[in-house]
Amino acid sequence: MQRKRWQIKKARDWFKVRKYVVNRIREGARQASAARWAGVSIGFINKWWNIYKRTRTWDALRIRSSAPKKVRVKRYWYADEIVELKREHPELRRRRSGRCSAST
Repeated sequence: MQRKRWQIKKARDWFKVRKYVVNRIREGARQASAARWAGVSIGFINKWWNIYKRTRTWDALRIRSSAPKKVRVKRYWYADEIVELKREHPELRRRRSGRCSAST
């Protein structure tokens, strides 16, 4: 009897899927067959397997934020000079008007 594949749903319990996939690989299943069963790419299976091999704990397979820990703001060298020039020379500022002027 063939094992039932997981239904692809939005509200999937990914921790259970990861844990089941890792258990299948531990039992000797190939990563490709585990990927087909779970409906994900082999890259995800490989990532989950490497996380488990490195830590040997199930908690490592829980969802963690993939957001960067530190966001660096790129600041151009001339930005401060432009701001200073606009302060010193208000006539250089861009004028905003509510109407469009067309030359005829």
